[in-house]
Amino acid sequence: KSPGPENRRSRSRQRRSSKVAPASRVRPQPGSRVIQQTNAEPSVVRRTAVNHSSSGLRRRILMEEHPPSIAPTQAMLRPLKLMPLQFKASGYVPSIVQPLLAAAAKGLDLEPIIRSITKGLGFDNFMYGICIDPQPTAETRQFVYTTLPLEWVRQYDKCDYIEIDPRVRMMADASLPIIWDQKTYRGKSSRLDRFIDDALKHGVASGISLPIRDARRRFAIMALSSAIPFNDDIRLEQINRIFGEIMLFGQYFHELLMTALLDKAVGPVDQGKPLSPRERECLAHVARGLASEDISQRMSITVRTVQMHFDSVRAKLGAANRQEAVALAIKRGIIVV
Repeated sequence: KSPGPENRRSRSRQRRSSKVAPASRVRPQPGSRVIQQTNAEPSVVRRTAVNHSSSGLRRRILMEEHPPSIAPTQAMLRPLKLMPLQFKASGYVPSIVQPLLAAAAKGLDLEPIIRSITKGLGFDNFMYGICIDPQPTAETRQFVYTTLPLEWVRQYDKCDYIEIDPRVRMMADASLPIIWDQKTYRGKSSRLDRFIDDALKHGVASGISLPIRDARRRFAIMALSSAIPFNDDIRLEQINRIFGEIMLFGQYFHELLMTALLDKAVGPVDQGKPLSPRERECLAHVARGLASEDISQRMSITVRTVQMHFDSVRAKLGAANRQEAVALAIKRGIIVV
């Protein structure tokens, strides 16, 4: 007996539902949340779209290529893996950074060098974090490289500690380094005390945090931490003696290594975006030979605001300095001199 139309349609639906859709055709539905997961293949990210509905959670697997220099993770805080890179260093390079250059030139693993430099500066662990978006929160794109245990990175992200970490909150609005220990922040709130206690369990008891900002308006922090709970006078004097080396190491680490890594992995965030009217006006004034002080008077803005406009201009045009930005703008017809 041949099956009726309803039976044929039912069997057809069953056959279709048993097939796995190709990864390239699967897309997350509106309102879904995407979680990154690792798998056995190092060059592939597995992403799970989680759709919340009355029937429960429906998970669908998506596969996509990703740059091998970024290690995928289930959280917003994404670990960076240092890959062999050729540094483009010009001019003077401080001696503290030279071992990194030598190791990179030979294609060696850089982590032992970073650990050695950190120990030589009198600290136990190194952490570098960068936020691709203007203000670091639990929802922004953040990348981290650290010699601390991965367990602490996961715990930090799971608890959204970036929202209460005083080093991050203060660094976002400051330009000077912060030296801290167990007395600096404890007692301000119960939630902050829980964070300090958790950090202490993972060997982060004191340290120094250095804010870094670059021409692409990216906000970064280099933090050196120690299991020493309190900074006495002798400890502070030790830090004071190598303070300059710490700042040099942080800035050169960012510019020589992490900038190239991030540009390769995620690309300059603002590059290619159109200039705002105020940015074009600033650029036109520079093309006519005006300095920042003269431009601030002409436009009735502060010198700091002028500098912010030029940082944005360089990022959008992909220029290394003001002169190159002017040349590119004239070539592309953005300004007329």
